[in-house]
Formats: sequence, C-alpha cells, structure tokens
Amino acid sequence: GPADSTVLPLRAAGPPDEQGNQPHHYWPFATSDLYNWRTQHANFSDNPRDVINLLETVLFTHQPTWDDCQQLLQILFTTEECERIQNEARKLVPGDNDQPTTNIDTINTSFPLSWPNWDFNRAEGKERLQVYRQALLGGLEEAACKPTNLAKVGDIQQGPNESPAAFLERIQEAFCSLDRLLSPTALKVDGVATWVHYTHVRPADPSAVSEDFIPTWQVPRNEDNPLELKFKRT
Repeated sequence: GPADSTVLPLRAAGPPDEQGNQPHHYWPFATSDLYNWRTQHANFSDNPRDVINLLETVLFTHQPTWDDCQQLLQILFTTEECERIQNEARKLVPGDNDQPTTNIDTINTSFPLSWPNWDFNRAEGKERLQVYRQALLGGLEEAACKPTNLAKVGDIQQGPNESPAAFLERIQEAFCSLDRLLSPTALKVDGVATWVHYTHVRPADPSAVSEDFIPTWQVPRNEDNPLELKFKRT
C-alpha cells in the first residue's frame, strides 16, 4: 500500500518488563507493500524528493529494523545508489562528542554493513536502531544532493517542432533531482551529529517571546544545497 500503510514491523506487545524494556512483536513488511512502494514511486535518480518523502514516512512511523532497512534499500534503489547512501550515512555517525566521527570502530558499530545482533526489545537495541535510522535518513538527503544523471542534460536537444516552453520543461525535468529538492525536511543543528527530522521541530510560541529577545541561533542556507539548513549559535 501507500506510505501510510498500517503495516508496522515493530509493534508493542504487553507491558514493560521489570527492567522497563518494552517487548515488541515483529512482522516483516508484506511483499505487496514493498511492491507497491516500488511501483508507485519514481526512481531515485529521476525524482529523489518522491523517494525521500516515502522513506521519511517509513523510517519515522514504521520503526523498521536493520533487516527491514536493507530490504527497503534493495527494493527502492540501485546498487550504486545504495552504496552512495550508506557511504554518506556512515560519515554522519556521531562520536562521543555528538559530532561526526572518523573512528571506524564506532562507525561500524553504529552503522554496520553486515547484520548486527540488535535486540529491539531492549533499550540499547532501540537506541542503536534510532541512531541507524537517523544516519540513514541523513545519508539519503546527502546522496540526493549528489545526483548521477546530470549527464542527461547535455544530451537534450530541442526538436524541430518543439516549442521553447516544452524544451525548457524537458531541461528542467533533467535537473529534477536538484530542482525538486527545495523544501527542507531535515535540519542540521550545531553540536548534534545526526540530522533532525522536521517533524521533531516546532515553532516557538510568539506570545512567549519578549520584545527584547535576542536570537542565539542563526540559520545560514547553503545555496549549493537547498536541503541543507544548519543551525549555528551566534
């Protein structure tokens, strides 16, 4: 079905145990859901925004396990795209100071490329999955800003009977992987290694802001990457 399918791989089952761990039942994604997601959405190289919107919904509402994430990557992306997404995600793994780390052991622990034995019924396993999903979403955003189909632009020529407007539309379509990345959906906060999904951000109450309020954060925008908003302290 669509991204708002009620299929949730992890579902709470019963009360927490004596240690406070919430037990979960696990159901893998239905083949029909995976098929529909694949056929009802564009290719990542043609329209990354469409695929990003889908994955954001799945990652933040379906609570997929590591195995589920691999299945989604294999279904929705090419081998090259999967590698690029994972490579970008591994660059975002936070270290002890919450900044992206270059420690390969930490990277392999937080964003493993082979199956990790994470127990999603325990707090540590849930935290591992949360960090993994956040890094994966960040890698997806970063990979979308490094499209592989720009060579198509040089191959476009105006047809003898094609209007300038139609020709322009085809050129814009070739740039769709950049043109459609105009609405930020994840934020980068100074001091926080992983991206913050827009659903976790809320505007301040205007009535609670005094007239002499001095902002302590700036939001510089990267013109080369319209998706990238970074919050920095002034």
